[in-house]
Amino acid sequence: MAKLIIARHAESILNKSNIFSGLIDTPLADHGIQQSKELGMALKNENIDIAYVSDLMRAKETAAIALMEYYKANPKKAPVFSGGACINDPQNCLPIMVDARLNERNYGILEGKAKDDMIAQYGEKRVFMWRRGFHSHPPGGESLFDLYNKAKSIYMEIIIPLLAQGKSVFIVAHQNTLRAFCMMIEAVEIKDMPFIEFNNCEYIIYDYKKEGRLTRLPLDPF
Repeated sequence: MAKLIIARHAESILNKSNIFSGLIDTPLADHGIQQSKELGMALKNENIDIAYVSDLMRAKETAAIALMEYYKANPKKAPVFSGGACINDPQNCLPIMVDARLNERNYGILEGKAKDDMIAQYGEKRVFMWRRGFHSHPPGGESLFDLYNKAKSIYMEIIIPLLAQGKSVFIVAHQNTLRAFCMMIEAVEIKDMPFIEFNNCEYIIYDYKKEGRLTRLPLDPF
């Protein structure tokens, strides 16, 4: 039974400081490292055939740490970045593929700035529209619509074909990218997409049906 697991990266240094991260390549905070280990332990009983992560450090670190914990319970699934020959040896390793289409959105002038400072400077309504309006974007940045199109591209070109082959896929990405996946999979309306929330290392597991339908599965406590 093929499954799709989507997870938000663990807490980064900028998350901890309540700063707009966007495409800034920030590493995990100490708490994020522990969150990543807990994520791997939570998934230890799942079958994962291949992982896809964004090109940003916080997602790659989360995936690496989580899958090393997963490996402890699944010693025939050694995680290897960039896949390579590992793709042809699925019984003995777990390829981790990096794809920039999973990156967080570009926050333009907001990137690297404290959220409270931006609200004080530009006003709460304007910052809210820049962040949550589907077609709105901060000056110099991307909209949720832009990010949705990138996420849809990798979803249709790579993720769905892998699931159709019976492979279970683990994705580690970002808040807005995961909102886009939920919109596609669960038919979330545009007006509701911006209000989907993923805490750091929060994840969803979907069961893939042969007809191409994905169903959210209940999560076991850990």
